[in-house]
Amino acid sequence: MAGEELKTEEIDATSVVEDINNLILTEEENYWYQHGSVIYHWDVDKNGTLTSVNGLSDEEMKEIVIPMVINGQLVTALGNNVFKNKTSINTISIPNTVTSIGESCFSGCTGLTDVTIPNSLTSIGESCFSGCTGLTDVTIPNSVTTISKNCFDGCTNIASITIPEGVTVLEERAFNGCTNLNNINLPTTLKTIGIGCFNNCTNLTSITIPEGITTIESETFSGCENLSEVILPNSLTTINAYAFLSQGGEGLSNLREIYIPENVTYIATNDFYVVDGEIHNVIQPGAFFGNNTNINVDENNKVYSSEDGVLFNKDKTELLFFPTMREGTYTIPSTVKTIKNCAFSYSQLTEINIPGNVETIGLGAFCYCNIEKINIEEGLKNIEMLAFSKCYGFTDILIPNSVTHMAEYIFDNHNTLLENIYFAAGNNPIPEGAPWGASSGVNIEKLTQ
Repeated sequence: MAGEELKTEEIDATSVVEDINNLILTEEENYWYQHGSVIYHWDVDKNGTLTSVNGLSDEEMKEIVIPMVINGQLVTALGNNVFKNKTSINTISIPNTVTSIGESCFSGCTGLTDVTIPNSLTSIGESCFSGCTGLTDVTIPNSVTTISKNCFDGCTNIASITIPEGVTVLEERAFNGCTNLNNINLPTTLKTIGIGCFNNCTNLTSITIPEGITTIESETFSGCENLSEVILPNSLTTINAYAFLSQGGEGLSNLREIYIPENVTYIATNDFYVVDGEIHNVIQPGAFFGNNTNINVDENNKVYSSEDGVLFNKDKTELLFFPTMREGTYTIPSTVKTIKNCAFSYSQLTEINIPGNVETIGLGAFCYCNIEKINIEEGLKNIEMLAFSKCYGFTDILIPNSVTHMAEYIFDNHNTLLENIYFAAGNNPIPEGAPWGASSGVNIEKLTQ
Protein backbone atom coordinates (compact mmCIF):
# COMPACT_ATOMS: atom_id res chain seq x y z
CA MET A 1 0.00 0.00 0.00
CA ALA A 2 1.46 3.36 -1.03
CA GLY A 3 2.00 6.09 1.56
CA GLU A 4 -0.84 8.24 0.32
CA GLU A 5 -3.29 5.38 0.90
CA LEU A 6 -2.82 5.51 4.63
CA LYS A 7 -6.02 6.79 6.17
CA THR A 8 -6.67 8.00 9.68
CA GLU A 9 -9.51 5.57 10.12
CA GLU A 10 -7.11 2.71 9.68
CA ILE A 11 -5.25 3.82 12.77
CA ASP A 12 -6.88 2.96 16.05
CA ALA A 13 -6.07 6.14 17.96
CA THR A 14 -8.13 8.86 19.62
CA SER A 15 -5.89 11.71 18.72
CA VAL A 16 -3.93 12.26 15.52
CA VAL A 17 -1.58 15.19 15.06
CA GLU A 18 -0.22 15.99 11.62
CA ASP A 19 3.36 17.18 11.62
CA ILE A 20 4.53 17.42 7.99
CA ASN A 21 6.42 14.12 7.77
CA ASN A 22 4.94 12.06 10.58
CA LEU A 23 1.84 10.95 12.39
CA ILE A 24 1.97 10.59 16.20
CA LEU A 25 -0.33 8.08 17.87
CA THR A 26 -0.90 9.06 21.47
CA GLU A 27 -2.81 6.07 22.87
CA GLU A 28 -0.81 3.29 21.30
CA GLU A 29 2.92 3.54 21.88
CA ASN A 30 3.77 3.40 18.23
CA TYR A 31 4.70 5.82 15.51
CA TRP A 32 4.22 6.31 11.81
CA TYR A 33 7.03 7.99 9.91
CA GLN A 34 6.90 9.15 6.33
CA HIS A 35 10.13 9.30 4.31
CA GLY A 36 9.35 10.43 0.78
CA SER A 37 6.46 8.30 -0.38
CA VAL A 38 7.16 5.46 2.05
CA ILE A 39 5.57 5.21 5.49
CA TYR A 40 7.17 3.17 8.29
CA HIS A 41 5.63 1.92 11.48
CA TRP A 42 7.81 1.99 14.61
CA ASP A 43 7.38 0.40 18.03
CA VAL A 44 9.33 1.66 21.03
CA ASP A 45 9.07 0.45 24.59
CA LYS A 46 9.04 2.59 27.72
CA ASN A 47 12.81 2.14 28.13
CA GLY A 48 13.48 3.82 24.81
CA THR A 49 14.28 0.61 22.93
CA LEU A 50 13.10 0.38 19.34
CA THR A 51 11.54 -3.09 19.20
CA SER A 52 10.26 -3.29 15.61
CA VAL A 53 9.93 -1.40 12.36
CA ASN A 54 7.64 -2.34 9.50
CA GLY A 55 7.28 -0.60 6.19
CA LEU A 56 4.15 -0.96 4.16
CA SER A 57 6.35 -2.81 1.69
CA ASP A 58 9.74 -4.35 2.46
CA GLU A 59 10.73 -3.70 -1.14
CA GLU A 60 10.31 0.03 -0.55
CA MET A 61 12.48 0.09 2.57
CA LYS A 62 15.64 1.43 0.96
CA GLU A 63 16.82 4.34 3.11
CA ILE A 64 16.14 4.20 6.83
CA VAL A 65 16.54 7.24 9.09
CA ILE A 66 15.78 6.26 12.66
CA PRO A 67 14.08 9.12 14.55
CA MET A 68 15.65 10.51 17.70
CA VAL A 69 12.27 10.68 19.40
CA ILE A 70 9.31 8.34 18.90
CA ASN A 71 5.97 9.23 20.45
CA GLY A 72 7.71 11.49 22.91
CA GLN A 73 10.13 8.73 23.92
CA LEU A 74 13.87 9.27 23.40
CA VAL A 75 15.28 6.38 21.39
CA THR A 76 18.32 5.05 23.27
CA ALA A 77 18.59 1.47 21.99
CA LEU A 78 17.85 -0.71 18.98
CA GLY A 79 16.42 -4.05 20.08
CA ASN A 80 17.23 -7.58 18.97
CA ASN A 81 16.39 -8.58 15.38
CA VAL A 82 14.71 -5.24 14.55
CA PHE A 83 15.94 -5.09 10.95
CA LYS A 84 16.98 -8.73 10.59
CA ASN A 85 16.80 -10.10 7.02
CA LYS A 86 15.29 -6.91 5.58
CA THR A 87 17.28 -7.36 2.43
CA SER A 88 16.00 -4.29 0.57
CA ILE A 89 17.52 -1.76 3.00
CA ASN A 90 20.47 0.12 1.48
CA THR A 91 21.32 2.75 4.10
CA ILE A 92 20.62 3.28 7.77
CA SER A 93 21.23 6.38 9.87
CA ILE A 94 21.23 5.90 13.63
CA PRO A 95 20.62 8.96 15.87
CA ASN A 96 23.22 10.07 18.42
CA THR A 97 20.85 9.22 21.27
CA VAL A 98 21.37 5.48 20.72
CA THR A 99 23.87 3.82 23.08
CA SER A 100 23.29 0.14 22.27
CA ILE A 101 22.35 -2.07 19.32
CA GLY A 102 20.83 -5.46 20.08
CA GLU A 103 21.68 -8.95 18.87
CA SER A 104 21.23 -9.66 15.14
CA CYS A 105 19.72 -6.19 14.71
CA PHE A 106 20.90 -5.89 11.09
CA SER A 107 21.77 -9.54 10.50
CA GLY A 108 21.09 -10.71 6.96
CA CYS A 109 20.56 -7.22 5.52
CA THR A 110 22.34 -8.20 2.34
CA GLY A 111 21.47 -4.96 0.52
CA LEU A 112 22.90 -2.73 3.26
CA THR A 113 25.85 -0.73 1.94
CA ASP A 114 26.11 2.17 4.35
CA VAL A 115 25.54 2.57 8.09
CA THR A 116 26.00 5.78 10.05
CA ILE A 117 26.93 4.80 13.61
CA PRO A 118 26.84 7.62 16.19
CA ASN A 119 29.57 8.42 18.71
CA SER A 120 27.04 7.82 21.47
CA LEU A 121 27.15 4.06 20.85
CA THR A 122 28.84 1.95 23.56
CA SER A 123 27.49 -1.56 22.89
CA ILE A 124 27.04 -3.63 19.72
CA GLY A 125 25.16 -6.91 20.17
CA GLU A 126 26.12 -10.39 18.99
CA SER A 127 25.76 -11.04 15.25
CA CYS A 128 24.63 -7.43 14.81
CA PHE A 129 25.83 -7.10 11.20
CA SER A 130 26.36 -10.79 10.40
CA GLY A 131 25.70 -11.65 6.79
CA CYS A 132 25.60 -8.03 5.63
CA THR A 133 27.35 -8.91 2.41
CA GLY A 134 26.88 -5.46 0.88
CA LEU A 135 28.93 -3.57 3.48
CA THR A 136 32.34 -2.50 2.16
CA ASP A 137 33.69 -0.54 5.11
CA VAL A 138 32.67 0.23 8.65
CA THR A 139 33.64 3.04 10.99
CA ILE A 140 33.31 2.08 14.62
CA PRO A 141 33.13 5.00 17.11
CA ASN A 142 35.68 5.20 19.93
CA SER A 143 32.86 5.03 22.49
CA VAL A 144 32.59 1.27 21.84
CA THR A 145 34.66 -1.00 24.10
CA THR A 146 33.67 -4.45 22.83
CA ILE A 147 33.12 -5.89 19.35
CA SER A 148 30.74 -8.71 20.14
CA LYS A 149 30.57 -12.34 19.08
CA ASN A 150 29.94 -12.87 15.33
CA CYS A 151 29.36 -9.13 14.96
CA PHE A 152 30.56 -8.94 11.34
CA ASP A 153 30.51 -12.67 10.60
CA GLY A 154 30.15 -13.31 6.87
CA CYS A 155 30.46 -9.67 5.78
CA THR A 156 32.22 -10.81 2.65
CA ASN A 157 32.72 -7.39 1.04
CA ILE A 158 34.26 -5.46 3.93
CA ALA A 159 37.79 -4.58 2.81
CA SER A 160 39.04 -2.37 5.63
CA ILE A 161 38.23 -1.84 9.29
CA THR A 162 39.83 0.44 11.84
CA ILE A 163 39.19 -0.62 15.41
CA PRO A 164 39.35 2.61 17.47
CA GLU A 165 41.31 3.25 20.63
CA GLY A 166 39.15 2.31 23.59
CA VAL A 167 38.12 -1.11 22.29
CA THR A 168 39.43 -3.75 24.71
CA VAL A 169 37.72 -6.92 23.48
CA LEU A 170 37.14 -8.58 20.12
CA GLU A 171 34.86 -11.46 20.92
CA GLU A 172 34.59 -14.91 19.35
CA ARG A 173 34.39 -14.91 15.53
CA ALA A 174 33.79 -11.16 15.40
CA PHE A 175 35.15 -10.99 11.83
CA ASN A 176 34.78 -14.64 10.84
CA GLY A 177 34.47 -15.14 7.09
CA CYS A 178 35.20 -11.53 6.10
CA THR A 179 36.81 -12.88 2.97
CA ASN A 180 37.57 -9.51 1.38
CA LEU A 181 39.16 -7.97 4.46
CA ASN A 182 42.75 -7.03 3.64
CA ASN A 183 43.46 -4.30 6.14
CA ILE A 184 42.67 -4.05 9.84
CA ASN A 185 44.27 -1.81 12.44
CA LEU A 186 44.04 -2.92 16.05
CA PRO A 187 44.15 -0.41 18.93
CA THR A 188 46.74 -0.31 21.70
CA THR A 189 43.90 -0.65 24.23
CA LEU A 190 43.02 -4.16 23.01
CA LYS A 191 43.39 -6.89 25.64
CA THR A 192 41.45 -9.86 24.26
CA ILE A 193 41.01 -11.45 20.84
CA GLY A 194 38.40 -14.21 20.90
CA ILE A 195 38.34 -17.68 19.38
CA GLY A 196 38.17 -17.64 15.58
CA CYS A 197 38.10 -13.85 15.49
CA PHE A 198 39.63 -13.65 11.99
CA ASN A 199 38.87 -17.20 10.92
CA ASN A 200 38.67 -17.55 7.11
CA CYS A 201 39.62 -13.94 6.40
CA THR A 202 41.16 -15.26 3.23
CA ASN A 203 42.30 -11.89 1.84
CA LEU A 204 44.06 -10.70 5.00
CA THR A 205 47.78 -10.33 4.29
CA SER A 206 49.30 -8.86 7.44
CA ILE A 207 48.41 -7.96 11.00
CA THR A 208 50.16 -6.53 14.03
CA ILE A 209 48.94 -7.74 17.41
CA PRO A 210 49.29 -4.95 19.98
CA GLU A 211 51.05 -5.16 23.33
CA GLY A 212 48.70 -6.28 26.07
CA ILE A 213 47.41 -9.35 24.24
CA THR A 214 48.51 -12.47 26.14
CA THR A 215 46.74 -15.23 24.17
CA ILE A 216 46.22 -16.13 20.52
CA GLU A 217 43.09 -18.24 20.81
CA SER A 218 42.09 -21.29 18.78
CA GLU A 219 41.31 -20.62 15.10
CA THR A 220 42.14 -16.92 15.38
CA PHE A 221 43.81 -16.94 11.96
CA SER A 222 42.68 -20.36 10.78
CA GLY A 223 42.11 -20.45 7.03
CA CYS A 224 43.76 -17.06 6.39
CA GLU A 225 45.42 -18.45 3.30
CA ASN A 226 46.98 -15.16 2.12
CA LEU A 227 48.39 -14.14 5.49
CA SER A 228 52.09 -13.44 5.03
CA GLU A 229 53.05 -11.43 8.09
CA VAL A 230 52.02 -11.65 11.74
CA ILE A 231 53.79 -9.55 14.35
CA LEU A 232 53.27 -10.90 17.85
CA PRO A 233 53.70 -8.74 20.99
CA ASN A 234 56.16 -9.30 23.83
CA SER A 235 53.17 -9.60 26.17
CA LEU A 236 52.12 -12.86 24.49
CA THR A 237 52.30 -16.02 26.62
CA THR A 238 50.00 -18.52 24.86
CA ILE A 239 49.31 -19.74 21.32
CA ASN A 240 46.45 -22.22 21.33
CA ALA A 241 45.50 -25.09 19.03
CA TYR A 242 44.33 -24.30 15.48
CA ALA A 243 45.53 -20.68 15.85
CA PHE A 244 47.10 -20.69 12.36
CA LEU A 245 45.47 -23.84 11.06
CA SER A 246 45.39 -24.57 7.36
CA GLN A 247 41.89 -25.51 6.21
CA GLY A 248 42.52 -26.11 2.54
CA GLY A 249 45.19 -28.80 2.78
CA GLU A 250 47.92 -26.63 1.27
CA GLY A 251 48.74 -24.76 4.45
CA LEU A 252 49.03 -21.04 5.01
CA SER A 253 51.56 -21.07 2.21
CA ASN A 254 52.31 -17.35 2.36
CA LEU A 255 53.16 -17.34 6.07
CA ARG A 256 56.81 -18.21 5.56
CA GLU A 257 57.98 -17.47 9.08
CA ILE A 258 56.80 -16.30 12.46
CA TYR A 259 58.73 -14.87 15.38
CA ILE A 260 57.87 -16.22 18.83
CA PRO A 261 58.53 -13.61 21.57
CA GLU A 262 60.48 -14.35 24.72
CA ASN A 263 57.51 -14.56 27.13
CA VAL A 264 55.59 -17.30 25.31
CA THR A 265 55.29 -20.30 27.63
CA TYR A 266 52.74 -22.43 25.77
CA ILE A 267 52.43 -23.33 22.09
CA ALA A 268 49.87 -26.02 21.25
CA THR A 269 51.51 -28.83 19.29
CA ASN A 270 49.94 -31.76 17.43
CA ASP A 271 48.63 -34.66 19.46
CA PHE A 272 45.96 -37.35 19.42
CA TYR A 273 42.52 -36.86 20.89
CA VAL A 274 42.11 -38.61 24.21
CA VAL A 275 38.54 -39.36 25.35
CA ASP A 276 37.94 -40.95 28.75
CA GLY A 277 41.58 -42.01 28.83
CA GLU A 278 41.37 -43.74 25.45
CA ILE A 279 43.60 -42.61 22.59
CA HIS A 280 41.76 -42.01 19.31
CA ASN A 281 43.59 -42.22 16.00
CA VAL A 282 42.56 -38.69 15.07
CA ILE A 283 44.96 -35.76 15.13
CA GLN A 284 44.24 -32.79 17.34
CA PRO A 285 46.04 -30.08 15.35
CA GLY A 286 48.49 -27.75 17.01
CA ALA A 287 48.85 -24.01 16.50
CA PHE A 288 50.67 -24.27 13.16
CA PHE A 289 49.31 -27.55 11.80
CA GLY A 290 49.30 -27.86 8.02
CA ASN A 291 51.72 -25.01 7.35
CA ASN A 292 55.22 -24.53 6.01
CA THR A 293 55.93 -21.75 8.50
CA ASN A 294 59.45 -21.42 9.85
CA ILE A 295 59.22 -20.88 13.59
CA ASN A 296 61.86 -18.57 15.02
CA VAL A 297 61.97 -18.33 18.79
CA ASP A 298 63.49 -15.43 20.70
CA GLU A 299 66.79 -16.60 22.21
CA ASN A 300 65.69 -15.31 25.63
CA ASN A 301 62.61 -17.52 25.71
CA LYS A 302 62.86 -19.85 28.72
CA VAL A 303 60.61 -22.64 27.42
CA TYR A 304 61.19 -22.96 23.67
CA SER A 305 63.96 -22.76 21.09
CA SER A 306 64.20 -23.17 17.35
CA GLU A 307 66.65 -24.30 14.73
CA ASP A 308 66.16 -24.19 10.98
CA GLY A 309 62.53 -23.19 11.54
CA VAL A 310 61.77 -26.27 13.68
CA LEU A 311 60.33 -25.96 17.20
CA PHE A 312 62.15 -27.54 20.18
CA ASN A 313 62.09 -27.31 23.94
CA LYS A 314 64.63 -24.92 25.45
CA ASP A 315 67.64 -27.28 25.53
CA LYS A 316 66.67 -28.94 22.22
CA THR A 317 66.36 -32.39 23.74
CA GLU A 318 62.77 -32.63 22.49
CA LEU A 319 61.64 -31.98 18.94
CA LEU A 320 58.12 -30.59 19.26
CA PHE A 321 56.94 -29.59 15.80
CA PHE A 322 58.23 -29.81 12.26
CA PRO A 323 56.68 -27.58 9.54
CA THR A 324 54.06 -29.81 7.96
CA MET A 325 54.38 -28.86 4.32
CA ARG A 326 58.19 -28.76 4.12
CA GLU A 327 59.57 -31.17 1.56
CA GLY A 328 62.90 -32.97 1.01
CA THR A 329 65.21 -34.61 3.55
CA TYR A 330 65.69 -33.76 7.22
CA THR A 331 68.18 -34.94 9.82
CA ILE A 332 67.26 -34.76 13.49
CA PRO A 333 69.82 -32.60 15.40
CA SER A 334 72.36 -34.32 17.64
CA THR A 335 70.89 -32.82 20.85
CA VAL A 336 67.47 -34.46 20.48
CA LYS A 337 66.56 -37.41 22.72
CA THR A 338 62.79 -37.49 22.10
CA ILE A 339 60.65 -36.89 19.04
CA LYS A 340 57.41 -35.76 20.66
CA ASN A 341 53.87 -36.87 19.88
CA CYS A 342 52.74 -36.16 16.31
CA ALA A 343 55.77 -33.91 15.71
CA PHE A 344 55.96 -34.92 12.03
CA SER A 345 52.31 -35.86 11.48
CA TYR A 346 51.20 -35.31 7.88
CA SER A 347 54.77 -34.39 6.94
CA GLN A 348 55.57 -33.98 3.25
CA LEU A 349 59.22 -35.01 3.71
CA THR A 350 60.51 -37.78 1.49
CA GLU A 351 63.37 -38.89 3.78
CA ILE A 352 64.12 -38.64 7.49
CA ASN A 353 67.42 -39.41 9.27
CA ILE A 354 67.15 -40.33 12.93
CA PRO A 355 70.61 -40.38 14.58
CA GLY A 356 71.66 -42.53 17.54
CA ASN A 357 71.14 -39.78 20.11
CA VAL A 358 67.35 -40.16 19.71
CA GLU A 359 66.03 -42.57 22.36
CA THR A 360 62.26 -42.29 21.93
CA ILE A 361 59.91 -41.84 19.00
CA GLY A 362 56.70 -40.56 20.54
CA LEU A 363 53.04 -41.34 20.07
CA GLY A 364 52.07 -40.87 16.41
CA ALA A 365 55.31 -39.01 15.72
CA PHE A 366 55.23 -39.79 11.97
CA CYS A 367 51.58 -40.69 11.47
CA TYR A 368 49.90 -39.85 8.17
CA CYS A 369 53.24 -39.14 6.49
CA ASN A 370 54.35 -39.58 2.91
CA ILE A 371 57.96 -40.30 3.88
CA GLU A 372 59.54 -42.76 1.47
CA LYS A 373 62.70 -43.57 3.42
CA ILE A 374 63.33 -43.75 7.17
CA ASN A 375 66.94 -44.15 8.38
CA ILE A 376 67.25 -45.01 12.07
CA GLU A 377 70.66 -45.41 13.70
CA GLU A 378 71.52 -47.62 16.68
CA GLY A 379 70.66 -45.91 19.96
CA LEU A 380 66.90 -45.75 19.69
CA LYS A 381 65.18 -47.55 22.58
CA ASN A 382 61.45 -46.88 22.42
CA ILE A 383 58.88 -46.63 19.65
CA GLU A 384 55.49 -45.57 20.96
CA MET A 385 51.96 -46.36 19.78
CA LEU A 386 50.94 -45.26 16.27
CA ALA A 387 54.42 -43.86 15.60
CA PHE A 388 54.23 -44.74 11.87
CA SER A 389 50.47 -45.17 11.57
CA LYS A 390 48.92 -44.43 8.18
CA CYS A 391 52.29 -43.85 6.52
CA TYR A 392 51.82 -44.21 2.79
CA GLY A 393 55.34 -43.81 1.43
CA PHE A 394 57.82 -46.46 2.58
CA THR A 395 57.84 -50.19 1.83
CA ASP A 396 60.66 -51.25 4.19
CA ILE A 397 61.86 -50.19 7.62
CA LEU A 398 64.95 -51.28 9.57
CA ILE A 399 64.57 -51.30 13.35
CA PRO A 400 67.89 -50.94 15.26
CA ASN A 401 68.99 -53.70 17.62
CA SER A 402 68.97 -51.14 20.43
CA VAL A 403 65.16 -50.97 20.39
CA THR A 404 63.69 -52.82 23.37
CA HIS A 405 60.14 -51.45 23.41
CA MET A 406 57.68 -51.36 20.54
CA ALA A 407 54.12 -50.38 21.44
CA GLU A 408 51.00 -51.76 19.78
CA TYR A 409 49.68 -50.33 16.52
CA ILE A 410 52.96 -48.67 15.63
CA PHE A 411 52.22 -49.21 11.95
CA ASP A 412 48.42 -49.55 11.91
CA ASN A 413 48.99 -50.65 8.35
CA HIS A 414 45.68 -49.85 6.65
CA ASN A 415 46.21 -48.88 3.01
CA THR A 416 49.97 -48.48 3.35
CA LEU A 417 52.80 -49.93 1.25
CA LEU A 418 54.72 -51.57 4.09
CA GLU A 419 56.08 -54.97 3.03
CA ASN A 420 59.12 -55.64 5.25
CA ILE A 421 59.98 -54.94 8.88
CA TYR A 422 63.65 -55.74 9.35
CA PHE A 423 65.47 -55.93 12.68
CA ALA A 424 69.18 -55.19 12.75
CA ALA A 425 71.62 -57.91 13.73
CA GLY A 426 72.48 -58.09 17.42
CA ASN A 427 71.82 -59.86 20.70
CA ASN A 428 68.44 -58.31 21.46
CA PRO A 429 65.45 -60.40 20.37
CA ILE A 430 62.62 -59.02 18.29
CA PRO A 431 60.35 -57.09 20.70
CA GLU A 432 56.97 -58.56 21.57
CA GLY A 433 53.76 -57.50 19.90
CA ALA A 434 54.35 -58.43 16.23
CA PRO A 435 53.12 -57.28 13.77
CA TRP A 436 52.46 -54.08 15.80
CA GLY A 437 49.35 -53.23 13.83
CA ALA A 438 50.81 -54.02 10.40
CA SER A 439 48.94 -56.31 8.04
CA SER A 440 49.25 -60.03 8.72
CA GLY A 441 51.10 -60.54 5.45
CA VAL A 442 54.01 -58.22 6.26
CA ASN A 443 57.45 -59.87 6.31
CA ILE A 444 59.19 -59.66 9.71
CA GLU A 445 62.85 -60.63 9.61
CA LYS A 446 65.86 -60.56 11.96
CA LEU A 447 69.04 -59.82 10.02
CA THR A 448 72.20 -61.74 10.79
CA GLN A 449 74.74 -59.23 9.55
